[in-house]
Amino acid sequence: MAKSQSEKYGGDWTKRKLEMLRAYLNAYTTALKNKPFKLLYIDAFAGTGSVELPAKGIDGTREIVQFVDDSARDVIEGSAMIATKIYNKKFDELIFIEQNKKRCQDLKALAKRYASRNIRVKQAEANAFLVELCQSWQAERGASWRGVLFLDPFGAQVKWTTIESIANTKAMDMWIWIPVSGLSRMLPVDKKPEDISGTLAQTLDKVFGGAHREKFYKIQIDLFQEPRSSRARGVEMIRTVYKDQLWDVFGARLLKDSRLFYNDKGSPSFEFVFCTGSENEKAITLAHKIASHIIKAKE
Repeated sequence: MAKSQSEKYGGDWTKRKLEMLRAYLNAYTTALKNKPFKLLYIDAFAGTGSVELPAKGIDGTREIVQFVDDSARDVIEGSAMIATKIYNKKFDELIFIEQNKKRCQDLKALAKRYASRNIRVKQAEANAFLVELCQSWQAERGASWRGVLFLDPFGAQVKWTTIESIANTKAMDMWIWIPVSGLSRMLPVDKKPEDISGTLAQTLDKVFGGAHREKFYKIQIDLFQEPRSSRARGVEMIRTVYKDQLWDVFGARLLKDSRLFYNDKGSPSFEFVFCTGSENEKAITLAHKIASHIIKAKE
């Protein structure tokens, strides 16, 4: 594949994440093969359709990788291509959202190669597009549509208002890639919640929504027996607070099992989380069974 048609990102976790997505899309379309629903796939940060990996994983920070030796490149299918090539029961519509003009051109080339598929490429800011789509879901799609949404942002790009809109459709299963280490680096360890302000406060409010700051910080007694407001180091509290927030909007549709991905130094970097769209108990049970199996599968 031409160099311009693939993105360069690093980590074995990238390949594993995409394998998990492929497994779920295959199982999802198989499960709904004989159901009357029309199926929609949405890729909110679609990239180009292919991903270029180094021979070995990098430190898990999802930064662009520069290659010295062309022979070290490993080009794999990206999420947009994976969804396009699901054939057991094809998605009736695929929407690829990408803000970057060059990547959109590559996605449009992909759509042209698969002209028989109903592919829409939207050059747009993902949050704004998704909120609009979700708010118009009942009017434009109604109960006859079901979907899968893949949220794979470049850092802290997903707004909490977007998550709420997705949950309210009650029709889209969601896989979300959460940059737990990046969020942890954003949060100062020693801070009073009320002292967090400016750009940092706006970013945290955007990502977590609601009164989240008090959940992170507790009064601790330091070595000098003085009270100090601080948070637990590491990513565990980040994971807990974010999934608590997901529970508030998805309820039992949030799968408790998730997959934590580590960088080459053994530190947790990302978490892959699944939520079911439908509120139907049988649908939740089936979707959770499939997703849990995928999450727990050995590499």
